[in-house]
Parts: sequence; C-alpha cells; structure tokens
Amino acid sequence: MTRRWNTRTDAYGGSLENRARFLTELIAICKEEGGADFPVIVKFTPDHYMDGEGYRSIDEGIALAKLIVAAGADALHVDAGCHENWPNAMPPAGMQQMTLQSRSAKIIRSVVDVPVMTHGRFGDVDKAEAALRDGVCDIAVIGRGLLADPDLPNKVLAGRPDTIRPCISCNEGCIARVYNGEAATCALNPRCGHEDGSIDIPPAVHPKKLLVVGAGPAGCMAALYAKQAGHTVEIWEAGGHIGGNALCACKPFFKRDMHRMIRYFERELLVNDIPVRFYTTATPELAAAYAPDHILWAAGGRPIAPKAIPGLDCPKVYFATEALCDCCDVGDRVVVIGGGLVGVEAALQMDMWGKHVTCIDMARAIPSEPGFKMNDMLMRDYMARSGVDFRPATKLVRIDGDAFTCSVTVEHAGEQQQIACDTVLLALGFAPTAQAAAAFESVAPVTVLGDAQQPRKILFAVGDAHEAVRKLSGES
Repeated sequence: MTRRWNTRTDAYGGSLENRARFLTELIAICKEEGGADFPVIVKFTPDHYMDGEGYRSIDEGIALAKLIVAAGADALHVDAGCHENWPNAMPPAGMQQMTLQSRSAKIIRSVVDVPVMTHGRFGDVDKAEAALRDGVCDIAVIGRGLLADPDLPNKVLAGRPDTIRPCISCNEGCIARVYNGEAATCALNPRCGHEDGSIDIPPAVHPKKLLVVGAGPAGCMAALYAKQAGHTVEIWEAGGHIGGNALCACKPFFKRDMHRMIRYFERELLVNDIPVRFYTTATPELAAAYAPDHILWAAGGRPIAPKAIPGLDCPKVYFATEALCDCCDVGDRVVVIGGGLVGVEAALQMDMWGKHVTCIDMARAIPSEPGFKMNDMLMRDYMARSGVDFRPATKLVRIDGDAFTCSVTVEHAGEQQQIACDTVLLALGFAPTAQAAAAFESVAPVTVLGDAQQPRKILFAVGDAHEAVRKLSGES
C-alpha cells in the first residue's frame, strides 16, 4: 500500500484507493464469508517515520484509516515504522520511551469511530495503563510480554503486577529465532514454544541439596527452578548484588528498563525463601562444609585484561563494567578499549555524562559484535547521535601514566598516535570461569552454566539453568 514499494501501473497501483484495493477486497471477502457481524481487525502503519520519497506520512495514514473503516473494518491495530526503520516496528531494549505506535494511535483514534488498538512494549503494564488513561488507544496489545509470562493478564487482574516475569525486549529468543527460521522462545521463559510439556521440569524424584555459585541470570533462575522442583538450594555470590554482569547491562541510559529483570529475581528469591549469601567467595573448603549433593556453577565470566598490553597496571585503568556500575572514578577524558557491545554501551553512557570519549577497536567496524537487526540499527543510531569518537581498525599499543596523568598510544594504518586521557576503560570481553569450577569436583558433581561456560546472551544462560535442573530433577 506504500508508494515506496508499490510500483504497479494497474488497478492496484497509483492512487491511495488503488494501492489499498487488495486490502479492501480482502475485507469484503471476510464480511461476505463470515457475515456482516463477523469482526474484522486490520493492522496497518499510518506513519513510517521515515524521510524520503514514497514513505507514508501521517496525512496519508489518516486517509488510509478512513478508507479501511469505510471498507468495513471493525477495529484498527496501529503500528509504526517499516523494515528500513525496524526498531520502531519492534522496539528493542534500547528504546525506553513511549513508542511511536502510541503517537500514531492517538492521532488515528481521533479521526475514526471504531476501536483503536496498539502495542509497543506494553509488557510494562505501567505503559499500557498510561496509554489507556491518556486516550492513546481503546485496547492495549501485548505480544512479547505474553511470551515471557503467559499469566500476565491474570496477574494484572489480581493486582499483582510485581509477580510478572518481565520481557526484557532483547528480541533474541522470539524475533531473531523466527527470522532465522527457528521456533520462537523467550530469554526468561524457556517453556515458551514448548507448551506441550516436553521440557517441563518434573518434581524431583530424589530431592537434592544444591549449591548455586553466582547470582546472575543463570544462577538466579537455576535456584528458582530447583526450589520449585523440590530441591534444597542456596546461592553464594561473591559480590553484593543480584544480577552478575547483567546488572551492568542495565546501567546505560537506554536500557534502564532491564532493571525490571533484576527486581523480578530479587522478589522471586525472597518469596521462594532461597538464601543468598553475598560477599561469599566459594572455595572447595567452604563447599565441603556445606556438603551439597550437586554444585551449579554460575559464576559468570571475568573481564579480560591481556597481560601482553604494557601499562595495564596504571591506576587510571578500570574495567568498563566498573564504570557502568559507578564503582570507579571516571575523569573528563575517557578512552574505551574495545568496541563490542559492552564497550559501545559504556562509551555512550560516558558521553551522556558529558565526558569526552574515544572508543577504539582492532576490528574493521564498531560495534565489532553487532546485535540482531533492530537492536543493531538502534545502537548505530545512538552512536551517530553521540559525540563519541569511534575508531575502528585501531590497535592499542600501550598505556602510560600514574595517579595524576595518563595517555594511550594507539596505532592506525601503520601510524601511532598518543591520546591524552584521565581514565581508560577496558571492554575486551569476558573469560569463562569453568576452569575454576574443576576444583570443586572433589566435593560434588559440578554443572557449569551460562557465561561461566561460554560468554553468551541471557537467552542461553537461562536455558542452561532450566536444562540442568530438569536433568537433576529426573535423576533417580
């Protein structure tokens, strides 16, 4: 229906009425086959929010809405964006604000006399309530949020939104998998896509005493699954908070909604009476005293600091995760070493704080590990809007400095340059901690989960936890 893509010259191209003809004919067929009272809902995009010839703007969107209603549609489902503007169509974690679907829906609702529905991260029920309260729509539609927690409507009806398992809008378990021809699932709900019960965790045949090492997503979910299956379990966490490295992922200004996941973990652990011992570094001796039947090692990955780089012992050098969690003093001039997702997110956060930021990576492009489609598109948009000096194909040579001054020597295209700075942040990836888990095998059998096995996404960490507990619960 869009001039940008519809180049037909017959009765289905040209004017808006012609471009909408296929749709209006379908509506007529539905009414003819189903009866005049058979409800027909049409989902459409009144505004692509794109500059350029041929994209739909809201003026044509209003005309199209009226055309669709005149053709017999009983309700309109308003969307936004397009493939060239995919983050607006399927808002990822980086889009915190009320989405453009709501902007378009409010306009369309004012010009038609049928119910208008829309979506846009309404798994956050506060957003859905706001949309209904402010006259944005008549019906708030939830998609991904129901994959994360199918009981969401019942929990809202019961007045217990705090119990909702949140959708973190990562798009990795649902949209990315479907895009790759796989069945949809959910990063925080492995049962999604397996509602036939094929991977359900059974009640423990012989309940075990379990020790979970690490309170990141893998550790928290493993403990919850284990307790619900009838095992005795407690978590040992070397730090002082729930979430592990995922807490750092919640810190950038464009991902703060992910804190809902951390709050969910905290509440569920409390309600399920699962002890969490903070500032407790697991050792074989301590574990032996606890005497578990099985150890679930979910200690996560450790930030990498290559010893081959001269100057890493400079007191101005920290890990990017430390800066994101407000655990180090960050000066006005910052150099981020590493242009993966952590490095880019740290650079953008420092830029938002008003720092002068340079981000380097040896890869030919930054981000050096691009995310899934709309996630990557939104990240690149934030990068383009920022004041960060991103330098791909740039190698770190050395770091020089003391407690007062600091500089970074880099090499690009065979030429070296010195960058004066106040702080250096390392974002060179994470190393698994599975090797450390081997020392505990003399205490009890060990299963390694999540980033401790291999640094990956939350989807895989939670999947590991579910599968490990499923196997343990079925053991005789």
